[in-house]
Amino acid sequence: MRNLKIIGILSLVLVITISGGVLASDLLEGEFRLISSYFEYYDERHPGLTAELDLIFKKASWSDEFLFEINAEGDLKNDGFNCKLGEVYYKYYGENFDLAVGRQLLSWGTATEFNPTDNINPVIEMGFFADKEPIPMVQGKYYLDNNYTLEGVIIPYHIATIDGIEMDDTHIKADPVPDKMENSEYAVRLSAKGINGFDYSLSFMHGFEDYPTIGIKETPFGPLPDPANIYYREYNILGADFASSYEGIGFWGEAAYYMPDEGEDYYSTVLGADYKFENGLYLLGQAIYRKDQMLQKNTLLQGAVEKSLAQIHTMRTGLVYNLDTEGIMLQPELELSLSDTVTLNINYRYIDGELMTGGIPDNIPGNILMGSNLMENSFQAKLVYAF
Repeated sequence: MRNLKIIGILSLVLVITISGGVLASDLLEGEFRLISSYFEYYDERHPGLTAELDLIFKKASWSDEFLFEINAEGDLKNDGFNCKLGEVYYKYYGENFDLAVGRQLLSWGTATEFNPTDNINPVIEMGFFADKEPIPMVQGKYYLDNNYTLEGVIIPYHIATIDGIEMDDTHIKADPVPDKMENSEYAVRLSAKGINGFDYSLSFMHGFEDYPTIGIKETPFGPLPDPANIYYREYNILGADFASSYEGIGFWGEAAYYMPDEGEDYYSTVLGADYKFENGLYLLGQAIYRKDQMLQKNTLLQGAVEKSLAQIHTMRTGLVYNLDTEGIMLQPELELSLSDTVTLNINYRYIDGELMTGGIPDNIPGNILMGSNLMENSFQAKLVYAF
């Protein structure tokens, strides 16, 4: 029944779009993706085949903006279908302030892919470079002058990445954070642009962790995990970042310090730089040092080499190397521009060794680096149509 309702909504959207003619085409934008993925654990099976559709209705003027996004995904092999809301918000532009209300996705930080200060939205699944999930919030910006901006965010209730843990082949749910006013999450950020050639920001957030913590109980055999006490810790986060450039070299830094109400503090830092040569060759590199919620320490080097081909195609190779475990990931990819609106992306991911210290905890579903299938070598072809 739920899928029938979703299909009905999508059908209504398409009817309105088609019947609206030119006006609707000005309001509607989006992207269709046809993805074929093959992972090492597939053995000799055929690659998976999925289709994804993002529909965005957007109307903006000098004084306000309205956006409504729908994300649909279908498994073409198993006839599976899933549809959910993306961002849905209304934003008002005042003389020296902005105010947005609704389901939003905010991005804080200056580093590439991994941003320690970007803690407003929970990740969709456990992942070091994982995508974030839009959530309901109230967000406002006040422009103090041409250089300084004060930003505030209020999140009415906690939304976790995962709702529990796996223990002895049993899924045990964590105690959710009670939906009370006193448990609302909030964050503030003071950012500056063009101050002696630097952009920087200072931030503070109060909320609850995205991943649950297993309580400890005292027993005659010593302290042991308590499956009856799985919960989300309350914490504060202090963050800072900067970005600048010198003679064509861009550089940045970012750090966050996490202070849970119980247990040990943890932190993440990033330093990076990039440069683009006259022949179009682009180099990027950054160093990441991280002590995570589970107190695992990792020192990573991340890099990329990118080169344009015939000015419309792109060849890129990404690298992640763990100095502690000597684990490595290489990901060469090729993006071909087939037309003004259609691209074909082909990439191969090679993994050797352990990418993160301690590996994947047995009681945490998913992965702790870049997504649920990162630990396997994989090949993917993706056809994208943007409209």
